[in-house]
Amino acid sequence: MPRAFADLRVIGEAPGGGGSSPDKGRRGMTILFIVAVLAGLGYLFSLHVHPYTQCHSCKGGGRHRGAVFGYGNRACGSCGGNGRQLRLGVRVFLGGTEKK
Repeated sequence: MPRAFADLRVIGEAPGGGGSSPDKGRRGMTILFIVAVLAGLGYLFSLHVHPYTQCHSCKGGGRHRGAVFGYGNRACGSCGGNGRQLRLGVRVFLGGTEKK
């Protein structure tokens, strides 16, 4: 390093140069792991508090309109007429099943 720039070291860098220690990578991975675990726990909590989502077939109405006769309607076959379905995460992680 030129003598004119010798005093412009990065704060926290050892006087011998380098600036990297084996613990920096491990610390970053630990923080990343903690953030991932907290995000996962938050998602599971969200599934517990709000297990249902709007039915995608009937858009939450619970009824399907007739294709030929617009006044004719029937109960939705996907949600059973209630307009709600269990979220995918509830079915996968919490073993939820829904009876129609």
